[in-house]
Formats: sequence, C-alpha cells, structure tokens
Amino acid sequence: MVRNGITPLRVLKAGTSVAAEMLELNTGSIIVGKRADLVAMPGNPFEDISVTEKVNFVMKDGVVYRDDK
Repeated sequence: MVRNGITPLRVLKAGTSVAAEMLELNTGSIIVGKRADLVAMPGNPFEDISVTEKVNFVMKDGVVYRDDK
C-alpha cells in the first residue's frame, strides 16, 4: 500500500483502528478502557514501514511473546 502512495500512518490505521471500528470491536487503538494487544518493533513505522517486518515482541492479553531465534 505504501508503494502505491498511501502514507504509513494511513496503512497502519487501516489495519488497526479503522478495521476494528468497521468490525465494531473494542480494539485497534491504545485508549483507556480498550483492550490493548501490542506489537513492538525496532523503529518508527511512520518513518519506515519496513520495520513492521521485524517484530521484537507481541503482547496479547498481558502475555509477552518473543521469537528469540
């Protein structure tokens, strides 16, 4: 999507907050009262979308998952 001119911010929103809103889910953004599953990556995806391919860890339901290969 970024290669076709869509900003990284819009791409990330499409896969998180916008998708959650369309599906009427109480997820998709980090706001008090919402469930928060997180993905940590080694950089700023708004500046370099490719960092989304290099996940450091995922936190789901309060549990941290790592692939320490």
